[in-house]
Amino acid sequence: MSCTRQNATKAAEAGETYRFDFDQPESRQEAEQEMPEFSAAIVSSAGMTVASSTVWDGKEQMAASRTPIPASSSDGTPVSGDNALEQLKTIWETASDEEKKAFLRWAFE
Repeated sequence: MSCTRQNATKAAEAGETYRFDFDQPESRQEAEQEMPEFSAAIVSSAGMTVASSTVWDGKEQMAASRTPIPASSSDGTPVSGDNALEQLKTIWETASDEEKKAFLRWAFE
């Protein structure tokens, strides 16, 4: 049995409670039949849908979350265009946790 990977992104707010909302099947057989069209929503404690799942596309995610190469390093010194390792180190320092995870997934595929 296989299923399509889903992705839902929401920047959580401190103190807020979220839940997943989806049509709950009544049996395993029904769940298996619904897998190709599965979707879920992230709902706030106020009952508002704040995000919905979509089919995961790893290549699209990598392209959408790329960090631009900074013109200088974190200490203000220019980054040489000839030294890719130094550029990667500089970008890594400024990348978010999600960007780092996405990079590592890509690097070790």
